[in-house]
Amino acid sequence: MLRLLRQVVLGLLAATIWSTPVFATERMVVAIVDHISGENITYREKGGAEQPLRLLTQLHAGDVIYLPDPNSVVHLLVGASQHPAISYRDSPYQVPAFGANTSFLRNIVDGAVRSAKDSVERLWGKEQERGTIAAIARGARTGKTGGDLQAPIFSFAEQRLVAGDRAFSIGWEGGEPPYMVDIKREGSVEPIARQEDLSTPELNSAAVRLSPGRHKIVIRDRESRHMLQQTFEVVAADREPRPSNPAAFTGLPPDLGTTLAAVWLAAQDNGAWALESLQRTSELARNGYQPAVLLHNQLLYGGEAVKLSSDAL
Repeated sequence: MLRLLRQVVLGLLAATIWSTPVFATERMVVAIVDHISGENITYREKGGAEQPLRLLTQLHAGDVIYLPDPNSVVHLLVGASQHPAISYRDSPYQVPAFGANTSFLRNIVDGAVRSAKDSVERLWGKEQERGTIAAIARGARTGKTGGDLQAPIFSFAEQRLVAGDRAFSIGWEGGEPPYMVDIKREGSVEPIARQEDLSTPELNSAAVRLSPGRHKIVIRDRESRHMLQQTFEVVAADREPRPSNPAAFTGLPPDLGTTLAAVWLAAQDNGAWALESLQRTSELARNGYQPAVLLHNQLLYGGEAVKLSSDAL
């Protein structure tokens, strides 16, 4: 189901992170975060401020990890196969050098790809276990009509979007066209945006004013035979997770950097930023940029409808 996404998009993500020139510095990366269990786990770089520890955070020798919860566990990826576990009793844990050398980056790429793959597979697998997303279990984008309306992207967790005047995109399955979509502030009757007579199960709105607070999206099909309501939270930009090495994305060709940064974002906070990830790459997907199309299919439907050619990047 996730074969193309993990081999191409996430593989590019991991390989890119570990091969960018930023790592040719005195402070060589010695490990990445492979798995996190527990709340309020943080780390501090040498001479830096304490900040949240997240999946795929890159760690240097001398960084310190703090685990305040007795049930907290962090697994690190060291080289291509080592997975040391850090627990509450090890806190504060100072990251050692792990014997890193000049060949370390080459050796760790396979493990980094696996780490990225596993973190997203856990995200999708959780939904399959709950049995809430038939489209994911099918493993393909069907774009089917008929039956109940479904928007699988909302099943990860309550979704978050960054506030602002911005375009808004979403896709769904089921029902019969024409469709109507309302976006409302929760508790309000009047929509802040509405589109009617949609012939396909997707919305690409040019501009929606989103201010902080809870919002609702309401999708209706022909004659309102079926209706789907989902909520999401609009938050200030400073609440968005940030990668520990943003230069790994900004130093790439723009389209590729944007797509890989969106992949990273979608994997954060148990999938709560999947909808935001979708917005970041919607225009690229509409313009046919294949990695972005693949990401969209995966986020919206769990599908693998697009096969990437070697020149797609």
